[in-house]
Amino acid sequence: MNKSPAEILQFYLISQDIFSSPSSKENWPLFITTLPTGKGLDDIGCISDTTSVKDGRLMSGPNILHYGIQARTRSRTFEDGWKKMQEITSVLELVNNLSIVIDVDNIYILQNISQGSSVLPMGQDPETRLFLFSVNFITTIKES
Repeated sequence: MNKSPAEILQFYLISQDIFSSPSSKENWPLFITTLPTGKGLDDIGCISDTTSVKDGRLMSGPNILHYGIQARTRSRTFEDGWKKMQEITSVLELVNNLSIVIDVDNIYILQNISQGSSVLPMGQDPETRLFLFSVNFITTIKES
């Protein structure tokens, strides 16, 4: 695939208005792999690639991989962080053979996304005192 699963899901979650693009300077930007700090970066999200699960190999084709994804948020209040994580899980659990067109060269089919954990409150960031949450997913993505 030309894009990582995290990049594909970042594009999808931004298109669903769950998050904003980091370049837009709007509320709840969604970054890849990192939760940067700085002015205006209190309520933010991050999506990362994690360990994939190999589910066999087609006899005349490639391995079947279920890609691991972790979504994380950092927020000013516990309630806002919890609510944002619930929004993420609600939107992703509805995915069923969904076409994602990033551009002409990057078209993907999100076949499914399965939640692999509950929303996990991770306490407060020791530096910023903001609330941290995470949730894990497994997804099957096919390049179109």
